[in-house]
Amino acid sequence: MKNSIIILLSISLSFAKLDLSLANNLTDWNSLNNDNIFISYTNFKAFPIVRAKTVIEHPISNIAKIIGNLESYPTVFKRIKEAKKLDDDIVQIIIDMPFPFDGRDYVVKFSIEESENKWQLIYSSVIHPNGKPIDKHIRLPNAAGIWKLKKIDSNKTEATYIWNGELLGNFPDIALDKAWIRWGKEIFDWLNDAL
Repeated sequence: MKNSIIILLSISLSFAKLDLSLANNLTDWNSLNNDNIFISYTNFKAFPIVRAKTVIEHPISNIAKIIGNLESYPTVFKRIKEAKKLDDDIVQIIIDMPFPFDGRDYVVKFSIEESENKWQLIYSSVIHPNGKPIDKHIRLPNAAGIWKLKKIDSNKTEATYIWNGELLGNFPDIALDKAWIRWGKEIFDWLNDAL
């Protein structure tokens, strides 16, 4: 019986509900704006997928150092209230939403891949025994995303953030476009401030 529980727990920890590592192959993006932070969306496996893309005037290594330190997210990304490390590669992210909406949280497993001119962090939802639900927060069971950095030159980096734009709960679908634009701009503004 004990072995069965361990096997089931291992399977649930490694099973990702939505994997955006193939997001590079998505081609049917719909533009939401035309600013220096370009935001667009598409659908993938019946989920709304959002992409924010910009060029940052900093070396790829400086940006990767911030994005790769998930536990520091609350000091960088102002809507993230807490980032609890549950395992070496599993974290619970707790997000404050503007009034009157409930907060959101998700538990994800992440991995980092890097080469000389590219860096990426990929994450997908998992179930973890220590990832307890948070009172007055809605769990996002399909959270998934990818941070991609591409070196342009020694002090310039193309940065892309792709995520599942599903917000669930009491958030109205008609407001999703505005929320995606706001989040896409905010994360890069806060990232630039941290740099």
